Amino acid sequence: MNIDDAQSNMDSYLRNPVAEASTARLHDGHRCGPAGSYSRRGANTVLRLRCLDCPDQPRFSTDPLSTHSQLFPWVSRYRDDIAMNVINAYVDGRMSYRGLSLNSLGGNKVSSATAYRWVKAAAHQCKSPLEASTELQPVWGGSLQLDAFHVSVEGCARWAFLTLDSETQDIPHARVLRNERDPRRIAKMCIELRDVLHYRPKIIVVDGNPSVLKAVRSIYPSVPIQLCVWHKEQTINKILPNRKINANQRELKVKIHEFLCANTLNEADTAYQFLIENSLIWPEKKSQNAIISLNRDRESLLAHFYVDAKFGLTEEKRAPRTTSVTEGTISRFRLKLHQVHGFKSFENLPGLLNLLFMHHRAVPFRSGRDKRSPLQRAQRPVDNWLLFSQRKSNNETDRQV
Repeated sequence: MNIDDAQSNMDSYLRNPVAEASTARLHDGHRCGPAGSYSRRGANTVLRLRCLDCPDQPRFSTDPLSTHSQLFPWVSRYRDDIAMNVINAYVDGRMSYRGLSLNSLGGNKVSSATAYRWVKAAAHQCKSPLEASTELQPVWGGSLQLDAFHVSVEGCARWAFLTLDSETQDIPHARVLRNERDPRRIAKMCIELRDVLHYRPKIIVVDGNPSVLKAVRSIYPSVPIQLCVWHKEQTINKILPNRKINANQRELKVKIHEFLCANTLNEADTAYQFLIENSLIWPEKKSQNAIISLNRDRESLLAHFYVDAKFGLTEEKRAPRTTSVTEGTISRFRLKLHQVHGFKSFENLPGLLNLLFMHHRAVPFRSGRDKRSPLQRAQRPVDNWLLFSQRKSNNETDRQV
């Protein structure tokens, strides 16, 4: 279409706007007026129209090859499949906005600015893990893990605090906190987990953060709490660093490792009794501090054995003793957030995290024996995670980016 053809079509629209708008499948039955034109890449000039009957008089293209997006109608003139491919490519991998603009996605190329608008729009409308869990009501296993990771916003630290079900690797609830050492905020999350989602864990695994312990014990007083044995071993390593200990203290660390990594309760009790009865073998202050630390947290370090016995859990499905599942999940989120290099505005952080969480929950894993997604394991599969993640709203002002 050249300039003359575009002018001819403009006259046609003015003569019969309803019929022409129906041809473009946009704003059926509305009066439309001219709103300029643009040139398609390497092709013809395309006319743009303005809907005269809509309050904000939105503009749209008359190009029959371009279908207006139903997913993001307020920011995009591309088809939904193109927008979803771009958002998937951004969330799923380590590709930047510039990388998306340089790569052809399904035969279509978009600018980095367009990709940014799509991701931002999807993040703005994305449901939180609590909203998605309330709607889906997944069937979780009951082994709850709590952990947080650091995110930089305007040069200040923020903490993405998440809860994870060990059996399904699903994320029932997550929230951005200003401080990971605020037990009131963490307790509020636990209350929502208990009262809104009706999550009743049989064991809770934490890394030893005092604020998390305080919050969890106040909300779930009767649930056994398991301290992560890996974090406990790291604490022992700080007390007795390998580069500053003698042979006698190395033997102590071996005995502590036998206690932490015992396969049965009897093995753990045997290793513990040996440490207590022979504590005078290690008279150094640091060695005594390590033994005292172990003695103080003994019950919490052995909680997984008692839960196995109570619920009859076998080797294939034992209660967790570490937060390794949560640490592995967080490491995947960090890969993407490391590429972002921090956020200039706090308003962009929760939405992007919600997208990452929803993608993790609904997309099947690529590795491991069980490649089902967390929601599939929780008996609540989602066909299209991106469509499901978007909130339903009739208020256009709520959807502005």
